[in-house]
Amino acid sequence: MKIITQTICLIILILSIHRCFANTYYVSPSGNNSNSGTINNPWKTINYSQNQLVAGDTLFVRNGVYVERVLIGNSGTSSNPISILAYQNENPIIDGQSTLPDDDWEGLLTLYGSYLHVSGFEIRNSNITGNVLGGVGILFDGGTHNKVSFMKIHHIREQGIIVEADNAIVEDCEIYDCALSNVNLDMSVAWANGISVAREQTNGITDNAIIRRCIVYNNYGEGIGVFEANNVIVEDCISYDNWTMNLYLSDATNCTLQRNICYNSTNSTFPKRDGEFTGITIADEISNGTSIPHSSHNTIINNFLFNANLDAFRWSLIPNIGLDNVLIANNTVVGNSSGFSTGSINDNIININSKIINNILTGSVSVPDAQGLIFSNNSWLNQPPSSASSNGDIIGDPMVTMIGSTNLGELTGDYFKLLSDSPCINSGDVLTEVIVDFFKNDRDNLPDIGGHEFSIPLSIEQNNLYNSLLIYPNPNNGMFSISMNNELFGDLSISLYNNLGINIFNTIIHKQNFNLTQKIKLNNLMSGIYYLRIITLENKIFSTKLIISNR
Repeated sequence: MKIITQTICLIILILSIHRCFANTYYVSPSGNNSNSGTINNPWKTINYSQNQLVAGDTLFVRNGVYVERVLIGNSGTSSNPISILAYQNENPIIDGQSTLPDDDWEGLLTLYGSYLHVSGFEIRNSNITGNVLGGVGILFDGGTHNKVSFMKIHHIREQGIIVEADNAIVEDCEIYDCALSNVNLDMSVAWANGISVAREQTNGITDNAIIRRCIVYNNYGEGIGVFEANNVIVEDCISYDNWTMNLYLSDATNCTLQRNICYNSTNSTFPKRDGEFTGITIADEISNGTSIPHSSHNTIINNFLFNANLDAFRWSLIPNIGLDNVLIANNTVVGNSSGFSTGSINDNIININSKIINNILTGSVSVPDAQGLIFSNNSWLNQPPSSASSNGDIIGDPMVTMIGSTNLGELTGDYFKLLSDSPCINSGDVLTEVIVDFFKNDRDNLPDIGGHEFSIPLSIEQNNLYNSLLIYPNPNNGMFSISMNNELFGDLSISLYNNLGINIFNTIIHKQNFNLTQKIKLNNLMSGIYYLRIITLENKIFSTKLIISNR
């Protein structure tokens, strides 16, 4: 027993010593690879520097342009990853200068090892001249448990990021002007994506990837594409104005798309494939039912779409396939070019045990065959076809705020919030799979239809004790009037709160200065929903929603 105890202590000591000697290194374009790698004597190239790292080490990359193809083959561990990070407040750039990478289908930055974290770079100009096949921004090439974050990736011949590895994370990245091989929009070209999760090299299926909080736009292919993959989560992303689908799911199983915004902006000049305005699409391109299973058991919840279709199933290249055990719930789809479809009547699509519940679906509707589909408690602008209708439906204006800019890069989740008199409030089905809304607020036991669960911030009392106070105009452009027909109210304390319940404006109107009508001017407030609270000297409270539109 004594020998065993001593052995365990020795192992712990060795591990502790290793952790104590985890090192921090530096690289700079002004450095030299013969240096020691310290902050005062940095190395020169990222490729040389990364090759010196072992588990637990950190490499800080200093400001400047690195013209090199970076291949990271060393591995960290779950407790001691290798970190390659932009130095604080600096912007290192890996630039292919249109000729790198110089091998077929490689990345300017390629992750071969495992337990790697790379963060804070700009990646640009990957093989623009097409000297070799492909040319990717960041390639997850095998390895497991790798993460990239806070990367800006643009002007890439093919994918901005492609994940061909299991247990990968891509977060807080911005990807635009990728898939440039298709810049001439030649339909014979196999176009790429801004971000792709696909085709892990061992078994052909990428498992357990997470894409979150990424902004993807102006790519000459799909924005975010998940295909030949399993158990992938795409959440809290914004994908807009891409040539074809903004968010595409194909030949994928057990995937979740949640809390994403997909839209086609009102002032975009970026081309659209065949003039289509597509937001989220499910399809099957190459599934063989065995090594590459067809799309099934996927969940699409709490997404916001503007001027974009929700194509619950678009097409299949194999017969008798459609929506298979898919949940499409609590999405909000609005805008002139929006629509909803479950496939073409000519595609021989067969649906299996799939649910379309609690969605706000304006625009055109195409449901050629409802067999295998369960519709419930959806909001339609007009009466839907009988194949899609249910007893719990809301027909007519869903009363979505739709306040704020829909220009490129400016659309936010506030645009999709419900107004206080929306018929969608408390009209949804309870779903155990949807316990929060787009804003991560809890759903209650009377859930709302759509991606927003309406509520008044906790700091605001909704207590209309009298009907003699009038706020107008509402909506307004930041100037409104308060009018009352009872001069006995006395002094009024006026407060304005944002949607987080944070107090952003206060004033007092004294009785002697109040002639039953008082104008209030709010300066420099963005368009959106606010909450106005007025308290009298008698502590009577009047609360209402105030909508500001600066259009």
